[in-house]
Amino acid sequence: MVGTRHILGLAIDECGVVATELSVRAGRTEMRGAAEFPWEKEFTADNARELGQSLRRFLREKGFTAKRAVVGLAAKWVLAKEVEAPPATSEALAGILGIQAERVFSMNPGDLVFDYCGKTSPSQKSQVLLLAARRQVVDQIRELAAAAGLQIESITVSAFACGSSSTENRMGSRYGLYAR
Repeated sequence: MVGTRHILGLAIDECGVVATELSVRAGRTEMRGAAEFPWEKEFTADNARELGQSLRRFLREKGFTAKRAVVGLAAKWVLAKEVEAPPATSEALAGILGIQAERVFSMNPGDLVFDYCGKTSPSQKSQVLLLAARRQVVDQIRELAAAAGLQIESITVSAFACGSSSTENRMGSRYGLYAR
């Protein structure tokens, strides 16, 4: 039996949250609702829980029902650098790029959360986009989501979440723009 999945998309920045709820059934996606929640005060580690509880009330008032969320971070909270990835398996590449990230971003690796995007190959070099966010920001987002009663499925950059889909068939590209 095919059920309906509900997922919440949250674009979070220093001004607040833009929320969109999607319903997925039998491969079809439908937007169920969208709303903007401006912060009552500056979003900090000290008030992430309090703002998360306010976000929970807001989502209920607006009729959002999804408990699983994909979170998009403001681009200004993310460091990015294009790097050359050596030929390697995906398991080995994660470790190699982690070491590169430590050098590229000149910060204590314990203070950052790393990821990369781009097509890689075990037989040839490739260009990838290396991304890093401060662990403190990611932890604040996790605390906010927990206080809002949400389970985070993934955390990405808001601009990437709205961008083109990754399909093998590149004939059809989709583009999006997120601006606040």
